[in-house]
Amino acid sequence: MGSPDASETLFSARDPDQPPGTLRGRWGVRAGRAACGLALWAFLGVAAAANITGQATYRERIALAPDATLEVILEDVSQAAGVRMADIRLTNPGPSPIAFTLRYDADQIDPTHRYVVRARILAGERLIFITEAASPVLTAGHGQEVALRLRQPPKNAPTALTIEQLPATFKGDLSCAGCAGVRYQLNLFPDHAYYLRQSWLGQTTTPSIDQLGRWEMDPERQTLRLIGDTELPILLAMSAPNRLRKLDRTGQALKSGSNEELQRTSEFEPFKLRGLLRGLYQVDGGQGVFTECLSGQRWTLLPNSEQHTLQLAYAALKLAPGQAVLASAEGEVSAGAVLRVIEYDGLWPAESCANGTAPQPLDNIYWKLTRLENQRLGASTGDEPHLVLQTSGELAGSSGCNDIVGRWVRRGNALSFTQTATTRRACATGMDIESALFKSLAATTTWAIEGQSLHLFNAEGRQLARFEAVYLR
Repeated sequence: MGSPDASETLFSARDPDQPPGTLRGRWGVRAGRAACGLALWAFLGVAAAANITGQATYRERIALAPDATLEVILEDVSQAAGVRMADIRLTNPGPSPIAFTLRYDADQIDPTHRYVVRARILAGERLIFITEAASPVLTAGHGQEVALRLRQPPKNAPTALTIEQLPATFKGDLSCAGCAGVRYQLNLFPDHAYYLRQSWLGQTTTPSIDQLGRWEMDPERQTLRLIGDTELPILLAMSAPNRLRKLDRTGQALKSGSNEELQRTSEFEPFKLRGLLRGLYQVDGGQGVFTECLSGQRWTLLPNSEQHTLQLAYAALKLAPGQAVLASAEGEVSAGAVLRVIEYDGLWPAESCANGTAPQPLDNIYWKLTRLENQRLGASTGDEPHLVLQTSGELAGSSGCNDIVGRWVRRGNALSFTQTATTRRACATGMDIESALFKSLAATTTWAIEGQSLHLFNAEGRQLARFEAVYLR
């Protein structure tokens, strides 16, 4: 990835309440055990899958329509708005009682938090049944089995919110803590995908940030939820048929006087979404196809040298015809569902879209250096350059020549390296990489994890280095 100018766009999960230069990465990686330089080692956590089982019942003798869908949701209700931890959707679920199994990541459960399971049945966008009361689970003595009783919503209850005539564009300049404002452009698509571009006003060096994911209307809370790779969904209330008002993280209205509204434009305004993308790649009839993990959108690949590199790597795996494999790449999506691969990142046969959607830790991962600014690193004949950011705050690794030690500090989305030092071996090769790596570590202010890659950025949002998670056995 080259150095972005003011017109370029980086793609990352960014906290919209943070000032420019603050990036948050939310596509994580799983790893086993990793060894690092200086004979140090760390145990790398593996997500612990677990299940909640139960039945959803309703008294009414009603035959559900073929397009009916049961949605079961696990929520963290420690905050007012609730944080969705997991969900499952069963299409045409059959008559009552309806059995379900809801899979969740046990590593994401905080024993001090409160969790509930709720459900609803919809026919298209129309709400048919809702839970009489959410069922507490997992903490405070509650288990992993639930019995959900559903009822029809009151006849005077508001119908599910709808946005007519999709696709639609909403735009507005919203307030920002510590900056002149953030220009939002939100594009909503009929398939429930969304693209969001945020541009920081008054900043000539900070690139725009693109996000994508899925949108849904919550008829119980009368809000639009943008579910992407951020820790919490972005919440918007429909304040008028053509206006959306941004809510805070708990689902409450922001302080009066602040500008927090997006206005629908008279015409749909597409833009080229650009960023680090993660999805399932396959070759179908000789054509490369990419199905993005978060949005579910399917794009055909524009032929170029990076796409050719991706296709060769796919062919080398010798998969069954048409078999999909998880891929990551920097790319640009244009109208007509066409993806231009800017830089191929990697294929991950052991991974799936579900593996990395939950936030993962930065620490205790073996990160192999793959790029320094504009220089892509090739295979190493000796000790490969790498870092391990240990939970204790210690930094360990190798420059490819010398061992690295130091400290690292993360404050929210900010990241800095201090007290870095190396052994003093003189090597025939690799000293230029060592020097550039140390300069990059000194200039690092923010980070992002996308797929299997860790990206380090400076205060202007320029990528300094990229690392790849390595599985060691």
